[in-house]
Amino acid sequence: MRKFVMAVGSAAGALILAFAGAAPASAHDGTVSGPYACGASRAQSCGWGGTTGGHQWVSACDGVADGYGYRVDYELANGSTGSVSDSNGAASGCGNRKVGTATNTVVWLQPCNSTLGICGPIVRA
Repeated sequence: MRKFVMAVGSAAGALILAFAGAAPASAHDGTVSGPYACGASRAQSCGWGGTTGGHQWVSACDGVADGYGYRVDYELANGSTGSVSDSNGAASGCGNRKVGTATNTVVWLQPCNSTLGICGPIVRA
C-alpha cells in the first residue's frame, strides 16, 4: 500500500509540474475565428488568426474558398492599429507579419470578412 501511495503522489507531482511549466507559454498566444459570414450560405466561419512571438506577430488565415477576403485587425499597446490579410485566399499559407515589439505588443484582435466589411467581436490578445 505504501508503494502505491508514493507512486500516486509522484505522478500527481509530475502532472502539477508539467501544467505549471506549460502555462506561461500559452499565455503569450491569442486566437480569434470568425466572423460567421462566409461560404455559400454566409453562415460559415470565414477564417482564423492570432498572435504569436510574445504578442508581436499577427496571423490571418482564410478558411473558406468563397471569393471573400479575410483579415485580422489589431491594436498595439501604444494605440496604433492595423491589419494583416491572407492575400492568397483559402489556398495553403496564411498572412503573417511582425507588427509589435517586446515593449509595444498586440493588445486586441478582431477577425473580419474584408470583402463584405463584416467583423467579429474584438478579442483581447
